Amino acid sequence: MIPELFSALRVAIDSERNLKGRYLLSGSSSPDLLNSIAETLAGRVGIIEMAPLSLAEVSVRKTNLLTQLLKEETAIGKIPSVMNNPLDLDFIHKYWFHGGYPEPWVESSQRFYDLWFSQYARTYIDRDISTAFSRIE
Repeated sequence: MIPELFSALRVAIDSERNLKGRYLLSGSSSPDLLNSIAETLAGRVGIIEMAPLSLAEVSVRKTNLLTQLLKEETAIGKIPSVMNNPLDLDFIHKYWFHGGYPEPWVESSQRFYDLWFSQYARTYIDRDISTAFSRIE
């Protein structure tokens, strides 16, 4: 975290308050970061919490009837199969273990997933768990 960044942003934002949406900061939030933003940029920022991808968003099958009806190539005879085409159990298991992060869904190779997940787990353990339970060695 770089506290100087928020001070500089405050000055830049205040210099032209009528211009909205000039800056976008993204990334994981931590309690320290959120406190710093709230103290330094109060009244100047909006925080958008984004949920992970849902099962419907990562599904390659079109299970939404409206989406199918709006497509020109959907024949009337196919509508019952679209309505009754549940996701198979293997795909549900894949979603459960891959989670809702976009990276494993965009890059679908097992090698990428294994590397990505090991880095994710390491970062999570090193940063989040050690911060939450600082007395654990």
